[in-house]
Amino acid sequence: MQILSIHLKNIKSHRELDLAFAPGINVLSGPNGIGKSTIFEAIGYALFGVDAQSFVGNVERFISIGARRGEVAVVFQVAEGERFRVSRSVGTPAKWLLAKALGDAF
Repeated sequence: MQILSIHLKNIKSHRELDLAFAPGINVLSGPNGIGKSTIFEAIGYALFGVDAQSFVGNVERFISIGARRGEVAVVFQVAEGERFRVSRSVGTPAKWLLAKALGDAF
């Protein structure tokens, strides 16, 4: 499986973030507290519903200050030409969606 991109909305310090990943190794770098670990937590939450920090039980810690809901969407590829998008909302009501790409749309 290869992660192609991630979209975060109202997740911790990321009000609106879109990242695209290149094939191979990708590096996230920056000063402490900028949100690098949040990106990894969000991927775990979108794909599996949990992470090492167990933020699912403490939604307030994962949603941006002042926001009521957040969203994480991850696009990944399991085989050449077989892409999926998984999205999971944070807050009430929580929602999990999985879509397979048909052409350029999900």
